[in-house]
Amino acid sequence: MRLHQIKIDYEPGEDRLLMLISAQGGVELRMWLTRRFVKLLWPLLVKLAEEASPKIRSQANPEARRALLGLEHEQAVARADFTKEYDAAGSERPLGDAPLLLASIQTGQDRNSSPSSLCARPRGRASRSRSIRCSCIPCAGCCRPR
Repeated sequence: MRLHQIKIDYEPGEDRLLMLISAQGGVELRMWLTRRFVKLLWPLLVKLAEEASPKIRSQANPEARRALLGLEHEQAVARADFTKEYDAAGSERPLGDAPLLLASIQTGQDRNSSPSSLCARPRGRASRSRSIRCSCIPCAGCCRPR
């Protein structure tokens, strides 16, 4: 499954973020992101973005890594097209229409012990067999350093 679009909206009634992921081929995944889950997810995304860039990865100084990540973020945002509306028409939802409430996250590592994938699991015993595995490397465009 190849990523096409991501849409994240705050839902005040749920006090959560609703993340919609559209993949090429008309597949859509719907997930609730709690504040706790985002606090777990964000550092992992930043680490994946840092490891994805050889320029950033080669820097020993953490301040230099953050500065380069910020620069790559600005470049990615400048190239992005934020005018295109999210397209959910005709989407197949293999995990169902109701968004999954994500509760745990872990990373996988490649041969060099660098983070290479994320695996998110929904809450609840019935959901243990379901997981969302992402073997993608996020671009610096989604991860601005703090």
